Amino acid sequence: MRIHAEVHSHFDLEEAIKEITDQAKKVTNAQRSVVFRVGGNPPELRGTFTMRGELIEVTMPIDENSAIGFCALHDRVVNLRDVYEQHQDAPEKPRFNTQFDTRCKCKTKSLLALPIHDPRGRLVGVITAANSAKGFFSSDDQWFLQEYATEVGLAMEKNRLLQESFFAARLTSIGETAAALSHCIKNIAHALRGSAYVIKRGIELNHMGNVKAAWSILDRHVEKLADLSLDVLSFDPERALQEETTSLNETVDHVVTLLADEAETRAIKLEAKLGKGLAKCTFDPRLIYRCLINLIMNAFDACMPKAGTVTVSTARTHHGEVMIAVSDNGRGMDQRTKEEIFELFKSTKGRGGFGIGLPTVRDLVRKHNGRIEVESEPGKGSTFTIFIPDPRAAP
Repeated sequence: MRIHAEVHSHFDLEEAIKEITDQAKKVTNAQRSVVFRVGGNPPELRGTFTMRGELIEVTMPIDENSAIGFCALHDRVVNLRDVYEQHQDAPEKPRFNTQFDTRCKCKTKSLLALPIHDPRGRLVGVITAANSAKGFFSSDDQWFLQEYATEVGLAMEKNRLLQESFFAARLTSIGETAAALSHCIKNIAHALRGSAYVIKRGIELNHMGNVKAAWSILDRHVEKLADLSLDVLSFDPERALQEETTSLNETVDHVVTLLADEAETRAIKLEAKLGKGLAKCTFDPRLIYRCLINLIMNAFDACMPKAGTVTVSTARTHHGEVMIAVSDNGRGMDQRTKEEIFELFKSTKGRGGFGIGLPTVRDLVRKHNGRIEVESEPGKGSTFTIFIPDPRAAP
């Protein structure tokens, strides 16, 4: 029960399997334990283990030419007391393939292998233990390894479900981003329509001064719309970090300028307090841009329905990091809400939100090996602070 609880706490499949194999080695007094997973086309068994500090990757066909392949092919437990005494004179019985030892530069004496099934009963892998300290694997060892096989099956199913939910979350996140930016697009569209009207009337009345003034406004908002479109279209949650050495303040100022009209529409005062010495920082501008859009739009929502103030500030810390803080004087959060805001599908906006924005921000910050901290008090507002390591900053 304790082992099940420990394994269940892992959300990373590789960590869960490592925990399982470490425990399996201890309980069965084995020298090593390996989980082989079914994969590829045609299907084969794939596993990794560490031998004398070296990570060894092994692939094995699902056939009768090895004890592990036999276990998977016939969906049967294999328990070999002395693998080199189990000779090839009995084809119907499992045989240990000595090429495994040659390839991995190891010596196998005893071997226990059990099939792993998912909750629907399908074979998804094989769990093994090798070289028992007592020279053989007992029925008790077999019982324990069966429990571990069940845990591996559950961990693999949990991983599959998480991958599916993350895929759905990414699709929803795109929709939420579009919704958050729709106000910006609406305001830009109003400015374009108004400018076009002034230009048209200016041409009709030959008032070129009005045409030039309106054209300047039109040109500026076309640039805004183009930049905004490129940012949205080029955003890919799966893409690798693309760090640049650039000005953090310019990125922050760009977002604040973009959202200025939306703040004015909501009667919110949006201000930037930009620190010094941030002209050259190393980060991914598009991902930080996305984080700021989310945090500032959330701050706007927190200030509604009454007017408020949202402040975006930057600075260098004394710990080799750069800092971006988004503060508001809105409704704030109690402790329980604060603990839940980074959980998927936990929204503080009721039907007005999907509960995707803040988990996305946290994940984008983690891509930078950074962290995000929250301070909040009901009725007094909230501050979300992003810390990003910067190799250019002296610790």
